[in-house]
Order: sequence, then structure tokens, then C-alpha cells
Amino acid sequence: MDKISVPMAMVDLVPVILFFVATLFQMKVFYPRMTPGQYAMYSTGAIMLFIGGILKVVWKFLYVLSVCDYELLSEQFFPMQGFAFVLLAISLISTLSRKDKKNTLFEAAPAVPLVTTHIPFLIMTFFGTTAWHIALLRVGFLTKKKSMIFFILSYAASMAQVVLASKFDDSPSMHWTAEFTNILAQSSLVTGSYLVMKHLKETSVSEN
Repeated sequence: MDKISVPMAMVDLVPVILFFVATLFQMKVFYPRMTPGQYAMYSTGAIMLFIGGILKVVWKFLYVLSVCDYELLSEQFFPMQGFAFVLLAISLISTLSRKDKKNTLFEAAPAVPLVTTHIPFLIMTFFGTTAWHIALLRVGFLTKKKSMIFFILSYAASMAQVVLASKFDDSPSMHWTAEFTNILAQSSLVTGSYLVMKHLKETSVSEN
């Protein structure tokens, strides 16, 4: 891990913050449209990912500043990421599947199937991310269609990260590629989430 530098550790913090901002926008949108259980699951997944990302960034700073090499801070990220994306996907898909009168925004939206495969955490991340983004695309379609472009871009960059993770060789170029791919994914996610939130806010104001 001698290839990690202070600038790289600082850049690694950017997508973590962007992701959390995006999920804050989403949680504001979903709060009145989810059951308490669904919202608890969604917010838990978002917080798990944020904490996991922060702990990994902390590990990088401790390492490059020669404080210590506490690898557990880094190794926790992949398992937490896999479970967290599954929580996000399940909670949003179950919300989209509801057909009660209170769920007017997502009424009659179809459920998205999840598929399993052989490699635990990579696959959990892959399918959790896929199902979550499909559900986000449905949200974008029902609200602000322009946001779908950014959700697609976010998904494509997220899948590129999965590919990079499966072929990671610890070189500086690989590290920087992963960092900027992550920033692209989370920037797109923030933009799409903000467009949905803004649209619903404007719609609410016009109706009143």
C-alpha cells in the first residue's frame, strides 16, 4: 500500500461525502412515502455506507501519516458495502411495490427481481447496486425524467468500480482511476437525487 498518498486519501473523502449528500436528498423524498420499517432499512443502509467509507478514509490517513496500519478499518468496507446496498435495494423496491393510497408517487410501480451468484460481497454489491439503481430509475421516471440520465451514469460508474475492484493491482494508476470513477458515480447520484427532490418540492408548492 506504499502507493497511497495524502492527496489520494483526501480525494477518497469526496465520493463518500457526495454519496451521503445524495442519500440525504433521497431520504427527504422517501420519508413521507415509506413505512417506518422501510425508511429505517433505507437510512440504515445509507448510514452503513457512509460510516464504512469514512472508516476507510481514516485508515488511509493513518497509514500515509505513519500513525498506524490498522487494516480492519479498510477491510470492513467491502462487507458493509454489500449488506448496505442490499438494504437500500430491498427497502426501495418494497416501497415501489406498495399499492396503497398513501403511496401516490410510486403507485403501481413493479418490483425489481434480485439475482444471486457465487462471490459473496462483490456479488451483493453488484446486485444490490443494480436493483437500487433500477428502483431509482423508476423514481426518476415517475418524477423528473431528466434525473434518469444521472442515475444511469451513476450506475455505469458504480459497475466500473466493481470491475476495478475485481482486478485491483494496487498500482497508483489503479488507485487514481478508482478514486475518480467513484467521484463520477457519486456526483451523478447527487445530481439525480437533487433533481427528484427539487421537482417534488416545486410540484408541492404549485399544488398549494
